Amino acid sequence: MLLLLSCTRGSVDLPDETEPIDSSVPEDTGCESTTWYMDTDGDGHGDENNPVESCEPVVGAVIVGGDCDDGDFEIGPDIEEECGDGFDNDCDGEIDEAAEGCEPVPTFERRELDDEKVFSITSDDQDMQIGAFVKVGDQDADGVHDVLLSYTGIAEGANLFSGAGLAGDYVMSEAAHVFTYGGAFGSAVLVPDIDGDGQMEVVGVNGSDQGTMTLHASSSFGEEPEDLWRVTSTGDSSSFGQYDFDAEGDFDGDGKMDLSIGAPYDSEAGWLYGAVYVFFDWETNAPSRTRILGTESSTLLGIFNGAGDLDGDGYDELVVSQVQNSGNGRMCFHEGTALARRDSTLEIAACPRIMGDDDHYLRKGFAMLGDLDGDDAQEIAVNHNGRVGIFSGADVMGGYASYTFPSQALATIESREPGEGGPWTMDLVTTPLVALSGATGPDSQNLVLAGTWSEDSDGWETGIFLFDAQAVLDAGMARPADAEIAWMGDPTSSARLELRNFGDVDGDGDDDLLVGDPAADDGQGAVYLLSP
Repeated sequence: MLLLLSCTRGSVDLPDETEPIDSSVPEDTGCESTTWYMDTDGDGHGDENNPVESCEPVVGAVIVGGDCDDGDFEIGPDIEEECGDGFDNDCDGEIDEAAEGCEPVPTFERRELDDEKVFSITSDDQDMQIGAFVKVGDQDADGVHDVLLSYTGIAEGANLFSGAGLAGDYVMSEAAHVFTYGGAFGSAVLVPDIDGDGQMEVVGVNGSDQGTMTLHASSSFGEEPEDLWRVTSTGDSSSFGQYDFDAEGDFDGDGKMDLSIGAPYDSEAGWLYGAVYVFFDWETNAPSRTRILGTESSTLLGIFNGAGDLDGDGYDELVVSQVQNSGNGRMCFHEGTALARRDSTLEIAACPRIMGDDDHYLRKGFAMLGDLDGDDAQEIAVNHNGRVGIFSGADVMGGYASYTFPSQALATIESREPGEGGPWTMDLVTTPLVALSGATGPDSQNLVLAGTWSEDSDGWETGIFLFDAQAVLDAGMARPADAEIAWMGDPTSSARLELRNFGDVDGDGDDDLLVGDPAADDGQGAVYLLSP
């Protein structure tokens, strides 16, 4: 009997079929097998999914693996990553990775803004500019948010659109209710029922550059609103309520929303230091107030970003920003318990805060994201003029030490300035932030922001980007290309967009997004709804 053995798998020479084979005792050939990888493209690295065990060299195979595309000799571990081509050139498992100075290839779902608007509202009066002051609330208690639009220009006032059944295109004259006061009204907000009729009131501030402000309230539309009270700030041009005016926080824990009103040109503490006023019992003719004063000249304190209970003590905190002369600015979180000391004066420096750096400043942009890391405390997002950071609200509120942006952020969303590497560039500027539930999963929390977007640093578009907040936190850093959804449109002025959570209008389980764009329609402005 003759038995021939080869150490190469798949090439064993078999004896004549008529001769019996005795395989009970295998012969020791002394072969020490080696793993070879077929190298089809000849780049020196083989396909680890195609191994061959052999004692001798195998034609067309190499002993080094790691080739993720053995059909392309321009892809392999020895090849440098090429930015923007959409391939993993160096076989490290990442496409156009930022570590190589590349901007990741966009993987978001691109949607065209003009095709995605559930409804839109535009101005049909050249004296009426809309989009800068957008508020939402269920004014008529039908379970659906309504839209309150303050307008500026030669005419000033507020129009209310009932949210139920809104679909298609509207103009301001088609509003369900019109709210004006002597031809000038200023900014307005929706507040809980005052007069017991079961409907929310519209409260407007008739501010002036002379530092006076009259507050009005009414839910009886078509009638002259009632004057609640008048207050005068210090300084010749405080611009009461012309920039920020809201009723979001319950700072004294009495179950009622308190009014926050910005006066960026207030000079109580010094020339153009600015101030924020918080009014309690404002629905009476004898309100009490707490003032927050700026600490530097020309810093224009008076921009506030929202309110919410960050430390779980049952009192909301007021989030206020101040742009300093040094350019970095600070975002301060004033505790409700301190604000509730009525008829008192606070300084913006006396608060837990996040400080900017010399390259970016903290101004407009804040959102509460819920508990993302399982510590039973809120995570918050802040906009740092070109970079968004996620912080632990409990950590920030844990003391009066400054948190520095971005070094102490849990995660960031980074944008590229034009010409700074990578073809995909996004300029976040001072855009507001908003949190939406749903969209990326039943229990997901999403962060929406706006910016200008370019694929080649030449042609620009307005972009509204929706990120999975949990995914950003887990990754530690995200780029615009990592967004889940991107709505793209004409490059108007995305830095001025107003973003509002409009609740789940269409019943799909996801929050919808209301957008105010004061630069649209040649400066007349527009407001529209997007559904993720």
